[in-house]
Amino acid sequence: MATELEFAQKYTSLVREVCPEPVADSKLANLNGIPKFGFIKITAPRIYKRKTESNGDKEISVTFRSIRTPKFKKTLSIKADWLIHKVKRSLQESLKEDNLMLDIEQIKLMLKTKTVHDGSRLSSLLKSPSDDSITLNAFITKMSAAEKAANEAANAEIPEIEATKELPQETKEETQSSQNSGKVTLSAEAWEKINEILKDEIMESQLREKYLEALKKVNV
Repeated sequence: MATELEFAQKYTSLVREVCPEPVADSKLANLNGIPKFGFIKITAPRIYKRKTESNGDKEISVTFRSIRTPKFKKTLSIKADWLIHKVKRSLQESLKEDNLMLDIEQIKLMLKTKTVHDGSRLSSLLKSPSDDSITLNAFITKMSAAEKAANEAANAEIPEIEATKELPQETKEETQSSQNSGKVTLSAEAWEKINEILKDEIMESQLREKYLEALKKVNV
């Protein structure tokens, strides 16, 4: 593989063959007198580090300290690459264990006196990438009456409505009679459906009617 110097020598030789005379208005009249070119030396080049899997799995010991009622202090182990919104969710679930029910919108986290935004990553709050612990102040806001009502309505269980169909008086009497006698009596509509099924199975009408009458005599 040719070195840069060999490549330059071959290139200048090719230029002499193709264009032996200097080009008009060219500032470079003599190929043997090519000035030396160089690049500015960077004293402190910027180093970019790829995010490694180990950095993503790093866990931070986060201490949450409330600055107003309800008062609490909790320490949780949270992954460094989690967004603050997810950190709030983890705190919310932990407070439920202490019977402290909060909506995630009520939780405001602050680093000292500066509010931390939901889109920030936990790792961006560390003073140094090597830190493995941090303390965040928690400010619990009160919900307005409208917000509380809307939240309760959203979380309310929808009651199951049992659909009831009013039975004809004749069917009611037959059902009541069958319950008293210990037998189940089918309605005329039910027998009509059974007859339609028998039509598909038994082609001869007399035989079908006999079969239907026999079914009606059976005590269920």
